[in-house]
Amino acid sequence: MNESNAVEILLVEDTAEDLELTLRALRKANLANHIQIA
Repeated sequence: MNESNAVEILLVEDTAEDLELTLRALRKANLANHIQIA
C-alpha cells in the first residue's frame, strides 16, 4: 500500500491478547503503517 492509499486505523481493544493478535494480523497483511491504539 503506498502513501496515497494509506488509511489511519484507530484500534480500541480492552484485552492485551486481542490487541496483539489484531496487530499481528494487520502487520501480516501489510496494513500496520498508520495505527493509533486507544
